[in-house]
Amino acid sequence: MVRKQTRPRGIGDALERMHAVTDMHTQPGHRETGFDQRTLARVAGEITELPAVATQDWVDQAATALTGIDPWCRVGMAIATLEPNGQVHVIEAVGAGVSEKEREQLTDPKADMLGLRVRLERMTDLGITLPDAALRRGLAAVCSDLGPWRDGPLSRVWNPAGVEKLLIGIVPIGKGEPNRSLLVFVALGHAPNGSTRANARTLGALLPLLAQRVRKALPAEGPISWMTDREQDVLERLILGRSVREIAEELGRSPHTVHDHVKSLHRKLDASSRGELVARALGHGTREKSELDPVVIERVRAAAQIEPAPGTGAAARRPG
Repeated sequence: MVRKQTRPRGIGDALERMHAVTDMHTQPGHRETGFDQRTLARVAGEITELPAVATQDWVDQAATALTGIDPWCRVGMAIATLEPNGQVHVIEAVGAGVSEKEREQLTDPKADMLGLRVRLERMTDLGITLPDAALRRGLAAVCSDLGPWRDGPLSRVWNPAGVEKLLIGIVPIGKGEPNRSLLVFVALGHAPNGSTRANARTLGALLPLLAQRVRKALPAEGPISWMTDREQDVLERLILGRSVREIAEELGRSPHTVHDHVKSLHRKLDASSRGELVARALGHGTREKSELDPVVIERVRAAAQIEPAPGTGAAARRPG
């Protein structure tokens, strides 16, 4: 499967900037919240390594990346069309992940994650009213701040998992479909006092990075052209520099069949050449800058309430 590819050029520099951002002095009283700057940097690194193409397990990989927010958590995700009243219409894909410590407590982690995916697919209503700007600008919040989620439909999704606290995040991903969003849940099973809001702020700080990666991998409108398993096999070998004939031999298929897969990949990734196809797969195609946008970095800093270092903030970039 297409995962953990060589980091695109520019992402390494961007991550160094992320580490610089998260290592800076925090505002007075900030440390008392339990906000972990290293966690922010580590999970940000995981997000930047998500596939830049719509692999079938993309949502699972994204959910797993966010499990780094807390040692005891489960993460559920859905690509869905939402309404401000909390109704969920079209669910295009779901994914689930569990942190290592939480996994150790589960009798059958695979069955647990499968059950979570099924419950997410059946979700039709959040049972809470979303803030006005949530579907336009995104949201990261403690679910109980938005309404009594345990008394509504979300209880059917999360109560079987023994959840103590639930965080919700919304990442707008649609243009022609303005309410199309990536819906994120972080369920905390062993949340110590004071950590829940710190985790919510960490989630909020990471959402701009996640939004950028979502928009790189998934189309802004229209159906998602998910790659098939065989297309993923072919794409991985193209990234390694294999020829069509070599790929055919390795996969036990005819060169004609492999060529058809390559043509399908060109169409799905909107690539006009083999080099552009590989570049898009690695996340540094021409449609979007490969380096994390400075505005995104600034939003992460602001969401985390971290002061900029001298020479790195917006004031430093303002012309004299």
